[in-house]
Amino acid sequence: MKLVMKKIVCYAIIILILSFISLDIFLALMYLKVGDRLYSQTGFTLFTTHHGIIYLLCISLLVFYFRYERYRLCFWSGCLAALTNLTHTIILHKAFTKPGFENWYYISFTALQVGLLLFTASIITSASRERKWLKVFGITLLILQTTHVVIIIVYFCCADYQLQSTLSQVSFWLGLAANASFGLLIPNFTDEVSKLKSAHHFTLFHKISIGFLAFLVTYFSVYPGLQLYRQCITPSISRIPTAKETAVASRFEAHIFTNSKGDTLLYRLFLPFDYNPETKYPLALCLHHGGAHGNDNVVQVESSFAPFLSGYNMRRNHPSFLLVPQCPVAKSWWSPDIDLSITELMQSLEKQYRIDPKRRYVLGLSGGGYGSWHFIGNHPDLFAAAIPVCGKGDERLVKNMNDVEIWAFHGSEDQLVNVNESRKMVSALKKNGHNVRYTEFAGLGHNIDDQVRGTPGLWDWLFAQRRK
Repeated sequence: MKLVMKKIVCYAIIILILSFISLDIFLALMYLKVGDRLYSQTGFTLFTTHHGIIYLLCISLLVFYFRYERYRLCFWSGCLAALTNLTHTIILHKAFTKPGFENWYYISFTALQVGLLLFTASIITSASRERKWLKVFGITLLILQTTHVVIIIVYFCCADYQLQSTLSQVSFWLGLAANASFGLLIPNFTDEVSKLKSAHHFTLFHKISIGFLAFLVTYFSVYPGLQLYRQCITPSISRIPTAKETAVASRFEAHIFTNSKGDTLLYRLFLPFDYNPETKYPLALCLHHGGAHGNDNVVQVESSFAPFLSGYNMRRNHPSFLLVPQCPVAKSWWSPDIDLSITELMQSLEKQYRIDPKRRYVLGLSGGGYGSWHFIGNHPDLFAAAIPVCGKGDERLVKNMNDVEIWAFHGSEDQLVNVNESRKMVSALKKNGHNVRYTEFAGLGHNIDDQVRGTPGLWDWLFAQRRK
């Protein structure tokens, strides 16, 4: 009976390894398609939860196998790895769905990395190293895990967004490579199965059980994958500007900018009312939300505050240049090439038009809120004021924002970007001596652009700001 159970476990491990490697391949394809926007999709939570469960089951069965083979060190370190993986999977899910778990995420992630390092070290230092493929797996995973940990430490120790962006991508691919290394275990378990072909009592029931496991694992892999696919791919394929979006954008000049490295950026530009080349005007950088990424140079206008700022009353009361870039799919406002394009574009426009360098502003909702925090954190000398709405910033950069006036907004019931993200930034700014303004709309969720536009005194405040 023990031999039959061992054979079932070997088959199950092979199935689970193939399953989560397939999930990782799918995840890699999605990342190549949409970039960092992958993490903001609601389906990403379900996907990572299912992936974590399958990974946990695989580790647990490996522990069972090590116990059967009497690899004691591997068994106990495997138990630790399984426990840290279970804890991290739970906290990861909580961090995506409920406030207050962000700090716990970093703790559980650190514990997970330590657990995996001990697990891999035990495989190459105990009796298990006598099995060729176990040893190869242990060495490979140890190298990848050690490198991954070093990359993560550097990421959290540095404050350079370009380096962080690069390290984030390296970390993503190293994580996938570490998971893929589990494929090196398959030859070990196919060898085990071939040795157990003569095992008695491997009945039809056992075969059906293995088939049922394969079905369950396939279902729990395909279902979240389809959910994530619909959110990531379908919008980028079928997104066609509506008649309204086209009409709104038609009031803005369409342009293409090429930066110093040859990267292109689509953007729309709106000139001040009764533009006079002898008069200096402010410039408002209007960043769109995540639903307007693309290459049509149309939909980003209505997805920003630009239509409101170009309205008749605003044009008369606060004539200004409105710059509305469109971020490509698979990019974000903090992608190095997009960041460079926007900063160089602003410099280029100042050579063409009479723009007041002391009155540049940046504002945006959701993804545009993220971008607003990014630009004033990394290029504070370019802006006099910012209006980040429902965004998230890097608390380590608040020291750079002392000379930028900020009025932040968020809805208390925001389910897409947790309200704690704005609260943390505001708290960090105040601790740094910043006189930041913050408005939180009680009972409201993510879509608060109407409330922001109607905030008394907001626009007079914005256009009154001037860098010292």
